Amino acid sequence: MNSKFSFLQFSYTELFKISELAEKLIHIDPSSSLAKSRLFSEKMAFLIWEFEGLEPFEGNQVERINQLFYRNFIPEVIKDLLHTIRKSGNRATHLGDSSEKEAFFILKKCFQLAKWFYETYENNYLAVEEYSLPPKEEQKSVDKLEEELSR
Repeated sequence: MNSKFSFLQFSYTELFKISELAEKLIHIDPSSSLAKSRLFSEKMAFLIWEFEGLEPFEGNQVERINQLFYRNFIPEVIKDLLHTIRKSGNRATHLGDSSEKEAFFILKKCFQLAKWFYETYENNYLAVEEYSLPPKEEQKSVDKLEEELSR
């Protein structure tokens, strides 16, 4: 697997599968790729909340992100990344006319977020610096990825 998100594969399998699906969908349906990217950021915000041992939270993603920032669990740059991914995913879901260029931009933001998350919570530096899509012919089928994700 050539996915730059492969560092998540063993410790954070669900995050990896969502990111892998977002990568595959970019060529088929960029709006769906953006929706998966938004899901990726939501799952990550939930994990951060959980890892920090915070009380159960029933609010929405905006409130969760802001609370993580206000309580000093995430830096401003991470807050901004989470909001950028969230807003783009919302637009894609409601309008459905997103471009591959936007989806690729957001995947790069997801990669930055994933790298920060992994380095912070696994205390392990990643040398990978720049995001690039895996070659098309080496990606799994969308159906197979969705099936794996649902398990």
